[in-house]
Amino acid sequence: MSPYEIELGQVVDLEFSLPESTAPLKLRAVIRSQVGFRLGCEFISPSVIQKTEIVRYGNAQRSKPE
Repeated sequence: MSPYEIELGQVVDLEFSLPESTAPLKLRAVIRSQVGFRLGCEFISPSVIQKTEIVRYGNAQRSKPE
C-alpha cells in the first residue's frame, strides 16, 4: 500500500487545475502505479474538452527548454 493508503487499481475522484485553464478538471481515474508519494493514474472516460486541456498542457511542458 502507498503512503496515501491508496491501492493499485483503486478508482478515485480527482479535481485539479492546469495553468491557464478556465476551470478545474474533475475526473475519475484508476491508480496504475505508485513510487513513494507519486501516483500514476489512468483517466476514466475524460470528455473531449478535458482531453484537449490535458494534451495542451502536456505539449506546453514538452516545448519548454530545460
